[in-house]
Amino acid sequence: MSLTSEQVHWFFGAALIAAAPPLFASAIGKLKGRWLDFVPFTALLLAGQGMKPIHPISRALR
Repeated sequence: MSLTSEQVHWFFGAALIAAAPPLFASAIGKLKGRWLDFVPFTALLLAGQGMKPIHPISRALR
């Protein structure tokens, strides 16, 4: 299976969005590592990634 650089970018971006916040939250003791409590917030973040407006400079660089 061959992935383009954009697919790799989205894959790692989604992994960071999904994994980093619960780790930070458990570190400060708010969620105590309960991943299921964090799923709705993570889903909203991922949905928001698809609706971001494209910045004019990044559009010009494409």
